[in-house]
Order: sequence, then C-alpha cells, then structure tokens
Amino acid sequence: MSNLRSTKPPEDVISELKSYAEATNTPMDEIKSKFYDILEQGYLSSLEITERCRQASKILLAQLAEKYAYSSGTFEFKVFDKTSVREFEKEEEQEDPQTGQLVKVKVKSYMAKIYGIFAGTGEVAAEYPTKLGILTLWGDAAQCVTQVVPDGIYTGEFGLKAYENKYELTLNEPINFGQGSAVIPPMKDIITQFMTPIPVSLVPQNLSEDRGDYRLIKGRVRSSRISLSKKGKNMGWLDLIDETASLQDIKTAGNNNPYKLSVIFFDAPEFATRYTTGSLVYVLAETSQGERGTSAFGQLVIPIVGIPGKTAPGYNQSAPTNTGQAQVPPKAPVQQPPIPSTGNQAPAQASVPPATGAPVPPTNETKNPTAEPAGTPAPEEMTGW
Repeated sequence: MSNLRSTKPPEDVISELKSYAEATNTPMDEIKSKFYDILEQGYLSSLEITERCRQASKILLAQLAEKYAYSSGTFEFKVFDKTSVREFEKEEEQEDPQTGQLVKVKVKSYMAKIYGIFAGTGEVAAEYPTKLGILTLWGDAAQCVTQVVPDGIYTGEFGLKAYENKYELTLNEPINFGQGSAVIPPMKDIITQFMTPIPVSLVPQNLSEDRGDYRLIKGRVRSSRISLSKKGKNMGWLDLIDETASLQDIKTAGNNNPYKLSVIFFDAPEFATRYTTGSLVYVLAETSQGERGTSAFGQLVIPIVGIPGKTAPGYNQSAPTNTGQAQVPPKAPVQQPPIPSTGNQAPAQASVPPATGAPVPPTNETKNPTAEPAGTPAPEEMTGW
C-alpha cells in the first residue's frame, strides 16, 4: 500500500487532478490525498498501474461532482410547518481496528425537516428569489427544529440545490437561527406561482417523473388518520376527493376511481391530520401509478379553506416539539451566529427520501457547507508532483 502513495500518476491524470482542485477551490494536497485513498482500494487491484490511476481519478471526479452539486447561501425564511425529530440507522464506513480495512457499520442518526418560504439575502439575494424551500436537518442539527415555530421568520446559512419551483436546503451542524424581519407572503400564494394545482381527477395524467418531482394536488379532505405499519412505524393517511365529484362518484368502488386519492405520509405522519373532513387543501406529493391505481406520497399539506385538526400548525405550540418522538442527545449550546456566506465555501451533499415504501435514510450523511475538510496525510507521505 505504501508503494502506491509514492506512485506518480500519468501526466493526463495529474492534469485532471489539478483541474479538480481549481474547479472546487480545494488545496491540491487534499485532492492528492483523496486520489491516493481511492488508488489503494482493493476493487482496483486487478488493474495495471496506469489504468488504476486513471480509474481512481474518474472515481474522484464522480465523488466531487456529487459533493459540489450543492452551493451555499444565507437565507431569510418564514416557517410554514415542521416535522418532529426522527431517529434512523444509516451505514457509514469506519476503519476496522484489527485489519485496518474500511468496513460498513450501522450507526444511529437523526433528521427533521422545516418547510417554508425562503429567499436569499445579501450577495445571493438576486440569485435566489422567494420560493418554496424544504430544509433538512441532519444528525445533531436536527435539534435546531425546536428553535422555530410556524409563521416565525428566521435567517441562516445552508447548503442548497435550487430547482425551478423549489429549494432543497441542508444543515448538518447545530446553529442558532437569526431573527428575520422580511414581509413574506402566505405559502398558498407563493407556491401557486411556481406550481400549477392539479385536481384529484387529473392526477393519473400528471405523474412524477422522479423522486423529488412534486405535484401540487388540489382536493377536499374526506378523512385522515394515523396508523401503525407492519414494522410498527406510524404512517399518515389523507383521503382526498375531487372538488367536482358527486356523492355517487365518491361511492363508486375500485382502486381506479379518478375522484378519490389516498396520500400516504411516511416521514411526517402528523401532517396527514393537520386538517379535518371538509377542508379544501393543496397537497405537495410525489405521484405514481401501480397495480392498485394511482399512489401519492405526501410532503406537505397547505390549507385553502382549512378546518384545523389536532395536529394543525399552532395547535398547542407550547408543548415540546418532539413529544413521543426521537430526542437528539444534548450538546453544548451553540454560541456563535450563522457564518455569513462568502460564496466560495464547500457546499453540501443531500439525499432525498424515497418516494415509495418505508423511508430509507441516506447511506452517506450530508456535509455542512462550512465544515472543515477531512484530514490529509502528513506532508512526507505526499509525492513531489
């Protein structure tokens, strides 16, 4: 293994590695370290050294492309809703103390989500206009969900990926959210500027093309409930009917009745019972078609004419946010405010929960845009190129 770290790659590979360092604003020594870490892996051992170097470079390129798909920025945001903290197990690589090899182990982690209207501030104000944002808090940062309440306005710096109709934002280290002061319109007014409402009866013709490709479904609540899955986890069910449906239309049995739609909530079962029977709502959801008809997997419920249920935003807000849910082990209070964005910080990865089945946590935890880079080998381990 030590001989590999003294190997000088071909000139074309050196040029590639230098371009990676320049494009990502990463020190060359760190790029070299990552390259040699990959070069030493057993899955490349069958290749001759020149091809092994080229493959290691391309693998590093793919890893950097995933990491730097996200940028970072400081945002002001108005909270619409939030989940409780969810505990899950994820796989991560750790070094086996006996063999020195990297092995996959299961570790406990946490997540929570904040839904709201987000807008860039300062240097990124023009780049990131006001639109729907979904902020995922990973690991220890999940405890930050207790700092916010619906309709509160806050500021913070996040890793993000911007889409035409939404922002996906991430936070991986606890911070203290700042207090915002902007006048931000209601969610139902903002979201319809970027997404066209789809009536229940037209959902089969408007299926999601991929995970995170949400549809804005408009319907009236027929019923809602929270029940236990076969694995003992809570699931939320929200049954919608089309606004134009007659009583006879609704009574028609079958999985393919276009006037009825059941929306399932995995990550936040409580969202399903935010609003009760008779409410007119928008539901942000992924949609798909299967043997049992049209399915929808919900992310958020936005009232148009809402009849609050017991889990509606603002209901008993003085109660602990995580009652009956996972608790993040306490850490020392964060003293510093969010660091203002400089525009050149290393961005974060993110993972989107699956659209179907029980939620599967990401295998690699996202990286905070302001996090320190992973350690690099001592200078004597590096070659002179």
